[in-house]
Amino acid sequence: MPPRSLPATLLVLAAAALTGCTSTVAGAIDRAGAVPLSVLGSTTPTSSTPGLVTGVTITGEETLLLVADPYGGSGLTVVSPATGEVTGEVTLPQDTRADAVLVTDSGTLVAGDYASGYALGRVDPAAGRFGGSEPVAGFPADATDTVAAAIPDGGLLVGVERADGAPVLVRVDPATARVTATADLPVPAGSGVEAVAAAPDGSVVVTAVVPRADGDTTAAVLLRLDADLAPAGDPVALLPGEGSAPTGLAVGPDGTAYAVVAADSGSAAVVAVAPGADAPETLLPVETAPAELAVVDGELWVLHDRVGLTRLDNDGGTVTGELRLCDDGSADGLGAAADGSLVVVATCARATVWRVAR
Repeated sequence: MPPRSLPATLLVLAAAALTGCTSTVAGAIDRAGAVPLSVLGSTTPTSSTPGLVTGVTITGEETLLLVADPYGGSGLTVVSPATGEVTGEVTLPQDTRADAVLVTDSGTLVAGDYASGYALGRVDPAAGRFGGSEPVAGFPADATDTVAAAIPDGGLLVGVERADGAPVLVRVDPATARVTATADLPVPAGSGVEAVAAAPDGSVVVTAVVPRADGDTTAAVLLRLDADLAPAGDPVALLPGEGSAPTGLAVGPDGTAYAVVAADSGSAAVVAVAPGADAPETLLPVETAPAELAVVDGELWVLHDRVGLTRLDNDGGTVTGELRLCDDGSADGLGAAADGSLVVVATCARATVWRVAR
Protein backbone atom coordinates (compact mmCIF):
# COMPACT_ATOMS: atom_id res chain seq x y z
CA MET A 1 0.00 0.00 0.00
CA PRO A 2 1.28 3.57 -0.57
CA PRO A 3 2.76 5.56 2.31
CA ARG A 4 0.20 7.23 4.55
CA SER A 5 1.01 10.93 4.74
CA LEU A 6 0.34 12.51 8.12
CA PRO A 7 -1.42 15.87 8.32
CA ALA A 8 0.78 18.95 7.91
CA THR A 9 -0.57 20.25 11.21
CA LEU A 10 1.27 17.46 12.99
CA LEU A 11 4.56 18.74 11.63
CA VAL A 12 3.72 22.17 13.02
CA LEU A 13 2.82 20.66 16.37
CA ALA A 14 6.06 18.68 16.43
CA ALA A 15 8.06 21.85 15.81
CA ALA A 16 6.17 23.65 18.55
CA ALA A 17 6.82 20.80 20.96
CA LEU A 18 10.55 21.20 20.46
CA THR A 19 10.63 24.82 21.55
CA GLY A 20 10.34 26.26 25.00
CA CYS A 21 12.42 27.18 28.01
CA THR A 22 15.75 25.51 28.57
CA SER A 23 15.41 22.42 30.72
CA THR A 24 17.55 19.58 31.93
CA VAL A 25 16.98 16.03 33.04
CA ALA A 26 16.38 16.10 36.78
CA GLY A 27 14.47 14.42 39.57
CA ALA A 28 14.84 12.93 43.00
CA ILE A 29 15.69 9.26 43.49
CA ASP A 30 13.75 7.36 46.16
CA ARG A 31 15.90 4.35 47.12
CA ALA A 32 14.52 3.82 50.62
CA GLY A 33 12.91 0.52 49.68
CA ALA A 34 15.65 -0.76 47.36
CA VAL A 35 17.06 -4.23 48.03
CA PRO A 36 20.09 -5.95 46.48
CA LEU A 37 19.10 -8.10 43.51
CA SER A 38 20.38 -11.68 43.42
CA VAL A 39 22.30 -13.27 40.54
CA LEU A 40 21.17 -16.85 39.93
CA GLY A 41 23.85 -17.62 37.36
CA SER A 42 25.87 -16.24 34.46
CA THR A 43 27.76 -17.30 31.37
CA THR A 44 30.25 -15.58 29.10
CA PRO A 45 29.86 -17.33 25.75
CA THR A 46 32.67 -17.53 23.26
CA SER A 47 31.57 -16.54 19.78
CA SER A 48 32.79 -17.27 16.29
CA THR A 49 32.46 -13.53 15.62
CA PRO A 50 33.77 -11.81 18.78
CA GLY A 51 32.75 -8.19 19.08
CA LEU A 52 29.95 -5.92 20.23
CA VAL A 53 26.43 -7.18 20.92
CA THR A 54 24.16 -5.19 18.62
CA GLY A 55 20.84 -6.85 19.39
CA VAL A 56 19.23 -9.18 21.92
CA THR A 57 16.07 -11.28 21.53
CA ILE A 58 14.82 -13.26 24.55
CA THR A 59 12.16 -15.86 23.82
CA GLY A 60 11.99 -17.24 27.35
CA GLU A 61 13.66 -20.52 26.40
CA GLU A 62 16.51 -18.91 24.47
CA THR A 63 18.60 -15.75 24.47
CA LEU A 64 19.69 -14.81 20.94
CA LEU A 65 22.59 -12.38 20.61
CA LEU A 66 23.45 -10.52 17.43
CA VAL A 67 27.18 -9.85 17.49
CA ALA A 68 29.25 -7.63 15.18
CA ASP A 69 33.03 -7.45 15.04
CA PRO A 70 35.09 -4.40 13.96
CA TYR A 71 36.17 -6.06 10.71
CA GLY A 72 32.73 -6.24 9.12
CA GLY A 73 31.63 -9.70 10.22
CA SER A 74 28.52 -10.51 12.19
CA GLY A 75 26.87 -13.53 13.68
CA LEU A 76 24.21 -14.97 15.94
CA THR A 77 24.89 -16.74 19.25
CA VAL A 78 22.14 -18.64 21.10
CA VAL A 79 22.37 -19.19 24.86
CA SER A 80 20.08 -21.17 27.20
CA PRO A 81 19.06 -18.89 30.09
CA ALA A 82 18.50 -21.89 32.36
CA THR A 83 21.88 -23.60 31.89
CA GLY A 84 24.08 -20.88 30.39
CA GLU A 85 24.99 -23.33 27.63
CA VAL A 86 25.68 -22.01 24.13
CA THR A 87 23.26 -24.02 22.00
CA GLY A 88 24.08 -22.59 18.58
CA GLU A 89 26.12 -20.16 16.51
CA VAL A 90 25.82 -18.88 12.96
CA THR A 91 28.19 -16.63 11.03
CA LEU A 92 26.33 -14.22 8.75
CA PRO A 93 27.66 -13.11 5.34
CA GLN A 94 30.45 -10.54 5.39
CA ASP A 95 29.30 -6.90 5.85
CA THR A 96 25.78 -7.88 6.90
CA ARG A 97 24.24 -5.29 9.24
CA ALA A 98 21.65 -7.23 11.23
CA ASP A 99 18.71 -5.44 12.91
CA ALA A 100 16.59 -8.04 14.66
CA VAL A 101 15.96 -11.76 15.12
CA LEU A 102 12.54 -13.34 14.63
CA VAL A 103 11.72 -16.82 15.89
CA THR A 104 8.87 -18.06 13.69
CA ASP A 105 7.02 -21.33 13.22
CA SER A 106 9.11 -21.96 10.12
CA GLY A 107 12.47 -21.18 11.72
CA THR A 108 14.75 -18.36 12.85
CA LEU A 109 15.11 -15.26 10.69
CA VAL A 110 17.64 -12.42 10.89
CA ALA A 111 16.36 -9.14 9.45
CA GLY A 112 18.88 -6.62 8.20
CA ASP A 113 20.90 -5.15 5.37
CA TYR A 114 22.49 -7.83 3.18
CA ALA A 115 24.32 -7.55 -0.13
CA SER A 116 20.94 -7.79 -1.89
CA GLY A 117 19.46 -4.96 0.19
CA TYR A 118 17.11 -5.24 3.15
CA ALA A 119 16.28 -8.91 3.53
CA LEU A 120 15.33 -11.75 5.85
CA GLY A 121 18.14 -14.26 6.36
CA ARG A 122 17.24 -17.82 7.27
CA VAL A 123 19.51 -19.38 9.90
CA ASP A 124 19.78 -22.69 11.73
CA PRO A 125 21.83 -21.91 14.86
CA ALA A 126 21.92 -25.50 16.12
CA ALA A 127 23.51 -26.64 12.85
CA GLY A 128 25.59 -23.47 12.48
CA ARG A 129 24.11 -22.91 9.02
CA PHE A 130 23.12 -19.77 7.10
CA GLY A 131 20.44 -20.70 4.57
CA GLY A 132 20.47 -17.60 2.38
CA SER A 133 18.47 -14.36 2.43
CA GLU A 134 15.23 -13.23 0.79
CA PRO A 135 14.95 -9.52 -0.12
CA VAL A 136 11.93 -7.76 1.38
CA ALA A 137 9.64 -6.76 -1.49
CA GLY A 138 8.44 -3.15 -1.38
CA PHE A 139 11.17 -1.96 0.98
CA PRO A 140 12.17 1.72 0.46
CA ALA A 141 14.92 1.85 -2.14
CA ASP A 142 16.51 4.98 -0.65
CA ALA A 143 16.94 3.56 2.87
CA THR A 144 20.15 4.72 4.56
CA ASP A 145 19.69 3.24 8.04
CA THR A 146 17.18 1.03 9.83
CA VAL A 147 16.07 -0.14 13.27
CA ALA A 148 13.67 -3.04 13.72
CA ALA A 149 11.65 -4.94 16.30
CA ALA A 150 9.56 -8.08 16.25
CA ILE A 151 5.89 -7.62 17.19
CA PRO A 152 3.57 -10.00 19.08
CA ASP A 153 1.65 -11.12 15.99
CA GLY A 154 4.84 -12.47 14.46
CA GLY A 155 5.47 -9.52 12.16
CA LEU A 156 8.32 -7.05 11.97
CA LEU A 157 8.36 -3.27 12.35
CA VAL A 158 11.19 -1.35 10.71
CA GLY A 159 11.97 2.33 11.14
CA VAL A 160 13.66 3.51 7.95
CA GLU A 161 15.81 6.61 7.53
CA ARG A 162 15.91 7.77 3.92
CA ALA A 163 18.29 9.78 1.77
CA ASP A 164 15.50 11.68 -0.01
CA GLY A 165 12.94 12.47 2.66
CA ALA A 166 11.59 12.04 6.15
CA PRO A 167 11.84 8.59 7.75
CA VAL A 168 9.06 6.05 7.40
CA LEU A 169 7.80 3.09 9.39
CA VAL A 170 7.09 -0.15 7.55
CA ARG A 171 5.45 -3.40 8.61
CA VAL A 172 6.91 -6.58 7.13
CA ASP A 173 5.23 -9.98 6.89
CA PRO A 174 8.03 -12.52 7.50
CA ALA A 175 6.04 -15.33 5.89
CA THR A 176 6.05 -13.59 2.51
CA ALA A 177 9.03 -11.20 2.94
CA ARG A 178 6.83 -8.30 1.81
CA VAL A 179 6.08 -4.83 3.15
CA THR A 180 2.39 -4.81 4.05
CA ALA A 181 2.02 -1.22 5.31
CA THR A 182 4.02 2.01 5.24
CA ALA A 183 3.56 5.28 7.12
CA ASP A 184 5.42 8.57 6.89
CA LEU A 185 6.61 9.71 10.32
CA PRO A 186 5.71 13.30 11.34
CA VAL A 187 9.29 14.52 11.58
CA PRO A 188 11.35 16.53 9.07
CA ALA A 189 13.86 15.15 6.59
CA GLY A 190 17.19 14.53 8.26
CA SER A 191 15.60 13.07 11.37
CA GLY A 192 16.76 9.71 12.68
CA VAL A 193 14.70 6.80 14.01
CA GLU A 194 16.20 5.45 17.23
CA ALA A 195 13.80 2.67 18.32
CA VAL A 196 10.41 1.11 17.56
CA ALA A 197 8.18 -0.99 19.80
CA ALA A 198 4.70 -2.49 19.69
CA ALA A 199 2.22 -1.83 22.49
CA PRO A 200 0.03 -4.67 23.80
CA ASP A 201 -2.98 -3.30 21.91
CA GLY A 202 -1.13 -3.44 18.59
CA SER A 203 -0.31 0.26 18.39
CA VAL A 204 3.24 1.41 17.75
CA VAL A 205 5.65 3.69 19.60
CA VAL A 206 8.67 5.27 17.89
CA THR A 207 11.49 7.40 19.29
CA ALA A 208 13.36 9.72 16.97
CA VAL A 209 15.91 12.52 16.93
CA VAL A 210 14.94 15.73 15.14
CA PRO A 211 17.39 18.45 14.03
CA ARG A 212 17.03 21.62 16.11
CA ALA A 213 16.94 25.12 14.68
CA ASP A 214 20.57 25.82 15.66
CA GLY A 215 21.68 23.09 13.25
CA ASP A 216 24.18 21.68 15.75
CA THR A 217 21.98 19.65 18.09
CA THR A 218 19.02 17.31 17.99
CA ALA A 219 15.86 16.90 20.06
CA ALA A 220 14.37 13.61 21.24
CA VAL A 221 10.70 12.98 20.41
CA LEU A 222 8.23 10.15 20.94
CA LEU A 223 5.59 9.30 18.31
CA ARG A 224 2.53 7.06 18.50
CA LEU A 225 0.72 5.29 15.69
CA ASP A 226 -2.31 3.05 15.93
CA ALA A 227 -2.43 -0.57 14.80
CA ASP A 228 -3.11 0.58 11.22
CA LEU A 229 -0.09 2.94 11.36
CA ALA A 230 -2.30 6.04 11.42
CA PRO A 231 -1.18 8.88 13.74
CA ALA A 232 -2.37 8.54 17.35
CA GLY A 233 -1.80 11.88 19.04
CA ASP A 234 0.79 14.60 18.64
CA PRO A 235 4.56 14.08 18.89
CA VAL A 236 5.89 14.48 22.45
CA ALA A 237 9.20 16.21 23.09
CA LEU A 238 11.12 14.12 25.62
CA LEU A 239 13.26 17.04 26.78
CA PRO A 240 11.79 20.37 25.65
CA GLY A 241 14.19 23.21 24.97
CA GLU A 242 17.49 21.31 25.13
CA GLY A 243 19.58 19.24 22.77
CA SER A 244 18.92 15.57 23.50
CA ALA A 245 18.74 12.03 22.16
CA PRO A 246 16.69 8.97 23.21
CA THR A 247 18.00 5.47 23.97
CA GLY A 248 16.10 2.40 25.05
CA LEU A 249 12.35 1.94 24.62
CA ALA A 250 9.70 -0.22 26.29
CA VAL A 251 5.91 -0.15 26.44
CA GLY A 252 3.88 -1.23 29.47
CA PRO A 253 0.58 -3.11 29.47
CA ASP A 254 -1.39 0.14 29.80
CA GLY A 255 0.37 1.65 26.77
CA THR A 256 2.73 3.87 28.76
CA ALA A 257 6.00 4.27 26.88
CA TYR A 258 9.31 4.38 28.71
CA ALA A 259 12.54 5.75 27.27
CA VAL A 260 15.90 7.03 28.42
CA VAL A 261 16.69 10.54 27.26
CA ALA A 262 20.22 11.93 27.34
CA ALA A 263 20.75 15.69 27.37
CA ASP A 264 23.65 17.41 25.65
CA SER A 265 24.60 18.74 29.09
CA GLY A 266 25.51 15.18 30.13
CA SER A 267 22.53 14.31 32.32
CA ALA A 268 20.22 11.39 31.53
CA ALA A 269 16.97 9.98 32.91
CA VAL A 270 14.24 7.42 32.44
CA VAL A 271 11.01 9.13 31.38
CA ALA A 272 7.45 7.88 31.00
CA VAL A 273 4.83 9.05 28.49
CA ALA A 274 1.29 7.82 29.15
CA PRO A 275 -1.20 7.48 26.26
CA GLY A 276 -2.65 10.91 25.53
CA ALA A 277 -0.01 12.76 27.56
CA ASP A 278 1.59 15.83 25.97
CA ALA A 279 4.71 15.81 28.17
CA PRO A 280 6.95 13.17 29.75
CA GLU A 281 7.23 12.35 33.44
CA THR A 282 10.78 11.92 34.76
CA LEU A 283 11.00 8.69 36.75
CA LEU A 284 14.69 8.21 37.44
CA PRO A 285 17.90 10.09 36.68
CA VAL A 286 20.56 7.57 35.59
CA GLU A 287 24.31 7.74 35.71
CA THR A 288 24.82 7.44 32.00
CA ALA A 289 23.17 6.59 28.70
CA PRO A 290 22.56 4.58 26.59
CA ALA A 291 20.39 2.13 28.47
CA GLU A 292 18.03 -0.77 27.85
CA LEU A 293 14.50 -1.06 29.26
CA ALA A 294 11.96 -3.84 29.81
CA VAL A 295 8.54 -4.04 31.43
CA VAL A 296 7.97 -7.44 33.03
CA ASP A 297 4.75 -8.15 34.98
CA GLY A 298 4.20 -4.45 35.58
CA GLU A 299 7.72 -3.73 36.82
CA LEU A 300 10.13 -1.50 34.90
CA TRP A 301 13.71 -2.71 34.63
CA VAL A 302 16.53 -0.39 33.59
CA LEU A 303 19.95 -1.67 32.47
CA HIS A 304 22.39 1.19 32.10
CA ASP A 305 26.01 1.48 31.05
CA ARG A 306 28.88 0.95 33.53
CA VAL A 307 26.81 -1.47 34.21
CA GLY A 308 23.94 -1.38 36.68
CA LEU A 309 20.47 -2.92 36.85
CA THR A 310 17.60 -1.06 38.53
CA ARG A 311 14.07 -2.27 39.26
CA LEU A 312 11.44 0.48 39.44
CA ASP A 313 7.91 0.81 40.68
CA ASN A 314 6.29 2.41 37.63
CA ASP A 315 4.05 4.59 39.78
CA GLY A 316 6.31 7.45 40.84
CA GLY A 317 9.64 5.89 39.94
CA THR A 318 10.52 4.38 43.35
CA VAL A 319 13.61 2.17 43.16
CA THR A 320 12.83 -1.28 44.60
CA GLY A 321 16.00 -3.19 43.65
CA GLU A 322 19.54 -2.57 42.44
CA LEU A 323 22.52 -4.56 41.21
CA ARG A 324 25.97 -3.44 40.00
CA LEU A 325 27.35 -5.84 37.39
CA CYS A 326 30.61 -4.11 36.51
CA ASP A 327 32.21 -0.67 36.69
CA ASP A 328 32.84 -0.26 32.99
CA GLY A 329 30.79 -1.77 30.19
CA SER A 330 27.73 -1.48 27.99
CA ALA A 331 24.06 -2.39 28.36
CA ASP A 332 22.91 -4.81 25.67
CA GLY A 333 19.42 -6.11 26.52
CA LEU A 334 17.09 -7.73 29.02
CA GLY A 335 13.83 -9.65 29.24
CA ALA A 336 12.02 -12.47 31.02
CA ALA A 337 13.10 -16.11 31.02
CA ALA A 338 10.64 -19.00 31.00
CA ASP A 339 11.32 -19.75 34.69
CA GLY A 340 10.30 -16.22 35.73
CA SER A 341 13.79 -14.88 36.26
CA LEU A 342 15.18 -11.86 34.40
CA VAL A 343 17.75 -12.36 31.65
CA VAL A 344 20.32 -9.57 31.51
CA VAL A 345 22.88 -9.19 28.72
CA ALA A 346 25.75 -6.75 29.10
CA THR A 347 29.33 -6.42 27.94
CA CYS A 348 31.81 -6.25 30.82
CA ALA A 349 35.09 -6.81 28.95
CA ARG A 350 33.17 -9.60 27.16
CA ALA A 351 29.48 -10.16 26.51
CA THR A 352 27.87 -11.95 29.44
CA VAL A 353 24.39 -13.36 30.03
CA TRP A 354 23.13 -13.16 33.63
CA ARG A 355 20.00 -14.64 35.18
CA VAL A 356 18.67 -12.42 37.98
CA ALA A 357 15.98 -13.25 40.53
CA ARG A 358 12.94 -11.00 40.24
